Amino acid sequence: IVLAYMGGMGTLTFKVISRNSKGYMLIDTSVLNYIMLMVIPILLVILLYIYFKFRKDAYEPLEYTPVYSGIYKKNRSNKLRYNLVFAGLFTVLLVAYLYGINNYYAVFEDRIEKHNLLNFKDKTYSYKDIEEVSIYVKEHKSGGSLYYKVYFKDGYKINLATFGSIYDLLDITEIVKDNNVKINIDHKHFNELVEDLADEHAKPYRILFDE
Repeated sequence: IVLAYMGGMGTLTFKVISRNSKGYMLIDTSVLNYIMLMVIPILLVILLYIYFKFRKDAYEPLEYTPVYSGIYKKNRSNKLRYNLVFAGLFTVLLVAYLYGINNYYAVFEDRIEKHNLLNFKDKTYSYKDIEEVSIYVKEHKSGGSLYYKVYFKDGYKINLATFGSIYDLLDITEIVKDNNVKINIDHKHFNELVEDLADEHAKPYRILFDE
């Protein structure tokens, strides 16, 4: 069930993200942002369940508390407070989701777009704006993870290997080379990346590291 959810939500998420980026080569986002987009829908469902589950208790009739002889104070209902709390939580989660779904970058044949919910942070880079590209493998217990870091001249950097396929990276590398961008390739830990792959699946990685 978890895998089916992650697969379905992942596909839906990237379809929504790519709605305004027609003709892209690669759409990517950070791991943290992706996890947030996977978790928030679950939290919204849980929040709605809790809201309707305990709403009856919060909507209890008003009661009166004796304050002085013959004088009673009318207690305030929890209804308003209950609704405000859940409305606030729902709004925070919804805004966080909208931010995440609009926080990504899209790679095209002639440019790289950085998108953000805050429009003034959107930016378009040409391949001439790239300072250098670093390709390397980071070792971990279960093998190795590929990193394809793009460093721009303004200091911004992105990792195109987070969700990008190896074939997308090969195509992007050709464009990077055509624009005379410096490419740094570190072969350390490369074997950890391909040691569990069949030869046909390891081949494109070997091509990338032989560039």
